[in-house]
Amino acid sequence: MSEALALRVAYINLVLESGAKVKEAQTLARHATPELTINVYGWARKERLSEVVEQMAKSVVLEERYVPSMQRQAVSAENAIPNKNKELRL
Repeated sequence: MSEALALRVAYINLVLESGAKVKEAQTLARHATPELTINVYGWARKERLSEVVEQMAKSVVLEERYVPSMQRQAVSAENAIPNKNKELRL
């Protein structure tokens, strides 16, 4: 890989990893199609994949704590009047 291409690949990957949407990365790279941006220049780094999986695991664990209380509200909501029951308000 030439130095210019390596620099371009690094740039596009940094743009994507910074949270840019595919269309934004495509525009910054001046590519005609999102497929070119993702399939040719967007490489998945092993370190980044590990970070993504860890973040996903944290969000799943956090969500798990809220499930029981949400179930209790849904079960007790059968006879409740939503506007008069403070527990049902978000």
